[in-house]
Amino acid sequence: MPGSFVEGSHNICVDKLPALTELRAAVPPECFEKKPLLSLYYLLKDLSILALLYYFREVLTSNWLTYFIWIQVVGFFGWCLFVVGHDCGHGSFSDSYLLNQICGHVAHTPLLVPFNGWKVSHHLHHLNHNHTENDHGWKMISKNYYESIETHVPSKVRFTPVVQLFMFHWYLLGIPDGPALSGNHFNPYSKLFSTPTQRLEALVSTTMIIGWIFFLFKTFSFSSVLIYYLPPALVCSAWLSLVTFLHHTHPDSKYYDNKTWSYYQGALTTIDRSYGSILDSLHHNIETHVVHHLFFTGIPHYHLKRATQVIRPLLGSHFQYDSTPFWKSYLTAAKHCLYATEGNSDGVYTYKTALPAQ
Repeated sequence: MPGSFVEGSHNICVDKLPALTELRAAVPPECFEKKPLLSLYYLLKDLSILALLYYFREVLTSNWLTYFIWIQVVGFFGWCLFVVGHDCGHGSFSDSYLLNQICGHVAHTPLLVPFNGWKVSHHLHHLNHNHTENDHGWKMISKNYYESIETHVPSKVRFTPVVQLFMFHWYLLGIPDGPALSGNHFNPYSKLFSTPTQRLEALVSTTMIIGWIFFLFKTFSFSSVLIYYLPPALVCSAWLSLVTFLHHTHPDSKYYDNKTWSYYQGALTTIDRSYGSILDSLHHNIETHVVHHLFFTGIPHYHLKRATQVIRPLLGSHFQYDSTPFWKSYLTAAKHCLYATEGNSDGVYTYKTALPAQ
């Protein structure tokens, strides 16, 4: 089981792990209540902020400094919009399949994310989180694979902010073909999709992306798209890659093979970490990642903080939270969490480049 409570560099003793059914019973029923009007409010709020930023873009980008700041702000709110679509993909936006589909495409299509393709792979990630072989979104990097890619793309390059700009869309395209990838998310005949329904839904999402790109170039000049659309989209992608990396990577992280993995164990290997109260609120409390992985289809983002307050004391040392500033955690993990290997043939894999315990 995940054995240490992560609080900066401090650990406390391990206590008994409650059953998942006990946790589920302890969470207030209202935390599982999906409120479509509230969900729509958050969707419209993010869309309205982005619309205002684009409406006043000429005023807000009068020089290179303000242009750079504008790109960062627009990209961040694009990431916020993605998180709302993330609820749609999990079915926690509402109980209506149609509403989830419509709003998911509204949120993800402008970000060039094929909603249904991402939904399939992300669902598989949650069902197999931190399984050494089956995790589709965040599969463990073995020593052999690390050494094979290190000769082509050194780790010093892979973890730079520039690479973060493109990493998520490389993943969506399924290139390069590595252990963390599960196929092309745009191609209905990709290995990612296993049923006719999934292929049809993938085709719908890809058609939406193509239609959106056609709309952009039909409505705006090539230079406008290049200057005002592409850079914020890449910043949004960088936020998505950064947050995903931070919530699934820590020197104390563990991975499990077929002998030792369970859904519960896998969910508890994710890490809560704050980005500051303002950012936490703006990007819809994505920092509450442990409870999200435990009940990912049931709890909307606006109930995650309340649910976390309930389950954190019940999990005790099994609840992983890192209070280190997120930028510092990123630098530490990028330096020390390069690949994981099995310890003592027990079916549990850890980062051998991890920092020594303090």
